[in-house]
Amino acid sequence: MRKIFVLLVLVTLMALPSFAAYYDQPVASNAYITWSGLEWAWGGPCPYSGGCYVTGDLSYQSQFGWRLPTSTEINSIPTNFASFFLFPGANVPNGGTDPLSGSFFSISPGADGACAAGYFVAGAFPWCDWTDGQSGYWAGLSSNPYPFFGEQLYVRPVPEPASLALLSSGLLGLGALRRRFFN
Repeated sequence: MRKIFVLLVLVTLMALPSFAAYYDQPVASNAYITWSGLEWAWGGPCPYSGGCYVTGDLSYQSQFGWRLPTSTEINSIPTNFASFFLFPGANVPNGGTDPLSGSFFSISPGADGACAAGYFVAGAFPWCDWTDGQSGYWAGLSSNPYPFFGEQLYVRPVPEPASLALLSSGLLGLGALRRRFFN
């Protein structure tokens, strides 16, 4: 009987999704939005410093430019900011879970949504709370009546057009070399 119990526990643990696999991966391009010159990722249900269920972590994502928004940045977001994270093809399908990061909405927003919690929260709770976002309960927002409680946003600068132009010209150059020497 004991062997059967141990076997059942092992099978159950193996069947659970592993969220750590994408915790140390770059944030997928359909898991964030671009607004006001910044890329914004909805990174979880609690302030970065903790205060509720989970604590955010930038130890890996900071190398890709992700950081906490400044008070000026967070206080410039519109009241309907949560709706900006809804778009077709976002990483979390309507009512589902992102198959890569394990991110999900605790309450379905009724559409595909961008939730990047699985990239910023290590552990078993990579969710975004749609109701709190819709209510404007964002961590660091001066109008948030619950400063110890709020959805955490992360930002990084949008890549500069000059960098993209340089990359494009380099790729074109490689294409020309390939054509000249390999045809």
